Amino acid sequence: MDALQLQAEFFRALANPVRLCILYALKDRNSCVCDLVALTGEDQPAVSRHLGELKDAGILEAQKQGKKVCYRIKDKNIIKILDISKDIIRGRGEKIISALAEGEK
Repeated sequence: MDALQLQAEFFRALANPVRLCILYALKDRNSCVCDLVALTGEDQPAVSRHLGELKDAGILEAQKQGKKVCYRIKDKNIIKILDISKDIIRGRGEKIISALAEGEK
């Protein structure tokens, strides 16, 4: 697999609102599946699938603690990537608002 394919798969793993919600939930603390189910409103199998996608992409790692499996972000730079994407989206939104205002004149 080449570098571009790996990069595409990495971003594909981020391309879901539930997975983004999970990442923001894990920003400051580790969580188990049951906590993430309550947070996302998704059922347990769906959350487990999302966690698997993020783990397969190398974004999360899991650790068994008794009967529970807890997840954590492997590299906190992922939050920087998400924050940068928000800035880009905000910038696009400002351009759209500006263009609409110009069109009304």
